[in-house]
Amino acid sequence: MIAMGKVETPNENYEFEDFMWQLLQAKELSLRLEKEKGRWRGGITYVIILHMTAAELWTRNVEIILKDREKIRYQPQPGVRERQIDALFTFANKMQWPFIAEVQATIDAWLKQSKPMGLQNYTWDWLTGLAFPGSFFPLTIMVGLLQASPWFVRMGGLKGMLKVPHGNFGIAMPQVSYWRNRSILGRDLAALPGIHDIAGWIGPCPSPIGIEPYEEPASTAGIQAQAAAFNFQERNQQQSAKHSAFSPTSTTF
Repeated sequence: MIAMGKVETPNENYEFEDFMWQLLQAKELSLRLEKEKGRWRGGITYVIILHMTAAELWTRNVEIILKDREKIRYQPQPGVRERQIDALFTFANKMQWPFIAEVQATIDAWLKQSKPMGLQNYTWDWLTGLAFPGSFFPLTIMVGLLQASPWFVRMGGLKGMLKVPHGNFGIAMPQVSYWRNRSILGRDLAALPGIHDIAGWIGPCPSPIGIEPYEEPASTAGIQAQAAAFNFQERNQQQSAKHSAFSPTSTTF
């Protein structure tokens, strides 16, 4: 939610009070629509639906701590952070994340801090239960997992802009790779034994050979790679080679 707000409203004068005012208006609209069930109201755009979703997530997962008339603090509802971290760690285990020990140590440190510092907006969204559903959900959980891995932080973190709705991107490491289930490589590799489709990600997949990282990820960039020794059927081999050579595929970073 916070990450989406930065993209949707890049105005430097956009303050937290403006964000809360949008949530208040969106919640009022949700209540009015709920009260008038059965009546169709036009003009509900995609952006308005996002605002209504944000208001619902905020109401459900965030509580207000009022110390005095001038000091108001917002924090996750009791149990929300623990629930989100448990889900993140379960995702890492199911996907056989190669840096699981580092993730465990980082997560333990997050739990000991009332407000972990240096986190990206996507990670904050995940920890506070404010991750948008749909095409933004896979990116939010993966960025949270990447930031829980110190090697990723040392590399400088996620750079560039991804075309999230298209889903044509992935992560390739020396040990393993992960691809969005909307991508061509993800759909091809999903047929391999032992591969999972969880939260919009296909993995753990073999690491491709011959891919050079892009300075700025672009989901429309094509890649040509020498595939590892897969036990594909002949038809799948031909289709995979054709897609890798001529079609827009996933991006590595």
